[in-house]
Amino acid sequence: MKIIDLGGRMRGRAHWSNGAKSAKFFVLPAITTVFILIMLFFPSWKTLIFGMSGILLTVYLYMIKKTTFRAFLRSIKAWLVGPAITTGSVLKIFRK
Repeated sequence: MKIIDLGGRMRGRAHWSNGAKSAKFFVLPAITTVFILIMLFFPSWKTLIFGMSGILLTVYLYMIKKTTFRAFLRSIKAWLVGPAITTGSVLKIFRK
């Protein structure tokens, strides 16, 4: 199968399910609407700071780093615990 470049959206082998554009709220990623709604329904300085930092984080991830929020969390998990997870049982230590 031929590798197709669709503007950086697809990597590796082309598949019909990988070609869709991401959901957007005007020019912002769709996840930012959660932060906007929190700021609208719970108005306070804390939620304003939380919402603006969440919007800035998602804009940074989606538009500058070109990654998704889920992939960002996965990379943090791999950084904390390592890329390989052992399949051994933790309870084997206590059986002795």
